[in-house]
Amino acid sequence: MKITETRGDYFYSGLFENVIQLANYNGEVYVKNLILRDSYISGDRAGSIIGYLASNNHSNAQCSIQNCASINNYIDGNESAGGVVNNLFDSVVRSCYNTSIVVCTYYSANPIMDLPNGIGVAGGITAGCIDESSIINCYNTGDITASGCYAGGIVGGCSAYHITNCYNVGLINGKENYIGEIAGHAEFSVIKNCYYLSDRIDIGDKGEFDEEYGEICETIEISESDLKLSSVIEKLNQNGYSEYKQDIKGINNGYPILLWQ
Repeated sequence: MKITETRGDYFYSGLFENVIQLANYNGEVYVKNLILRDSYISGDRAGSIIGYLASNNHSNAQCSIQNCASINNYIDGNESAGGVVNNLFDSVVRSCYNTSIVVCTYYSANPIMDLPNGIGVAGGITAGCIDESSIINCYNTGDITASGCYAGGIVGGCSAYHITNCYNVGLINGKENYIGEIAGHAEFSVIKNCYYLSDRIDIGDKGEFDEEYGEICETIEISESDLKLSSVIEKLNQNGYSEYKQDIKGINNGYPILLWQ
C-alpha cells in the first residue's frame, strides 16, 4: 500500500486518517487486530495505521488501538512521524509493536520552540501525545531518523502522558539532547517499567520529573542478552498487565513478544 498526503498542514496520513470518539458519544471506539506490512506512508503528519486517534469525550479507556503491528513499512513525515499512530489525544495504544523505519524532517526558523506543541516529533509507537493518553505494553525495534525534531523509541514528545511496560531496541538518530531511547521529550508524564538497551541514551529532554506532581521517570537500562531472558517477562508483566511472552520461536530475534503474536 502507498499513501501520500499532499493537502498540507493539519491533515494526517495513515490507513485511517482519523479515529475519533465524538463528544457525548459513550460507546467504545477502537482499531483492533490489524497488521500493516510492506507499505509506504508519507505526508506532513504520518502514521502507519492511524494518523490521529482522539477522544473528544475525554474517555481514554474507550478510545484505543490494540493488538496491532506496523511491520517493514516506511513512514515519512515532514512535521511528525509515528510507527503505529501519529498523534494521540486522550486515548490509548495497547499491545502494539513497530518494526518499521520512521523518518521525520522538520524545518522552521526556530524548530525547537514548536516541538512540545505536537509537531516536530517522531516515535516508534507514536509521534506525539497529550492530555492523559497512554501507551501500554508496546515495543519498538524499528530505526528512527529525525532532523530538527524530538525523537524517541516509544514516543517523540509527550505531555500529561503515561507510558507503561514498554521497551525499545531500535536505533535513534537525531539531534543531541533531543533524542531518547524511550521518549525524546516528556513533561507532566509518568513513565513506568520501560526498558532500553545499554550504551544508549535514556531521555533526551525531560526537565525535572517531580513526584510531588505525580511525575515518574522509571526507565531501566538493560543489556541485549538480559532483555532476552525469561525472567524479564515477569518484569514486563507488571502494573496489572500480563501481555508479554518469551520469543521461543525466534520471530523477534529473541526479544520479548506479545501474547497475540
